[in-house]
Amino acid sequence: MAPSFLNHSLLIKADGVGLPLAVSWMRTRDLHVLTVGSFTFTNDERFSAHRDPTSGDWILVLRRPQPSDSGFYECSISTKPVTAIAVKLNVVVPSVELVGGGDVYLDRGSTLNLTCMVHFSPTPPEFILWYHRDKLVNYGQPGRAITVETEHRGDTTRSSLLVLNASSWDSGQYACKPSNAERVSIKVHVLRSETPAAMQTTTSASPRLCTTYLLIFCLLLSLLTPVSSSSSCRRSQR
Repeated sequence: MAPSFLNHSLLIKADGVGLPLAVSWMRTRDLHVLTVGSFTFTNDERFSAHRDPTSGDWILVLRRPQPSDSGFYECSISTKPVTAIAVKLNVVVPSVELVGGGDVYLDRGSTLNLTCMVHFSPTPPEFILWYHRDKLVNYGQPGRAITVETEHRGDTTRSSLLVLNASSWDSGQYACKPSNAERVSIKVHVLRSETPAAMQTTTSASPRLCTTYLLIFCLLLSLLTPVSSSSSCRRSQR
């Protein structure tokens, strides 16, 4: 995660003389003084403070923030009376998902479209990597049309991997890895079909299972059909 910054503009004069004032940062949860000026008063090395020479802002820096760091922080300035301003910090953990879930089935010659969604990320991830069979996807592969489209909206980032004219080589496990979230995977099955460019489907069921149910249905139908014909003949004889 990138560092989190708590800022307050320091443009205050003491008695009209313009002397520098002491600025301290405190964590209100446990009333722990973190910094006074540029000096740090905590054993947590993630905290530090400095003054921006251009703007005059005193900045509290928190590196590698965790959700447990969320809460109020108070900036105090040594005026008379003391000036204090509270700032609320919310640390969110981005989550990632591959749209559809389960396994992806498509016919050879179709377009493979995988979409990776990163949620709860106020700052867009620096990158989103795609892997195929644990190897980085090669977008410049000769003779292949492989593209990635990325879109940012609010705290959500969408990355779509498109593989045109998919072949059996494109089967296997794919993974999406954003810079600020965990890696997620999905399995792709490119099937040989007499009907080219069929629609891509995402399901957790196996095509073999569906074929088994179809055979059972046909068998039951063939057993019931003679019985129905025989009953009709008997009725006609009567």
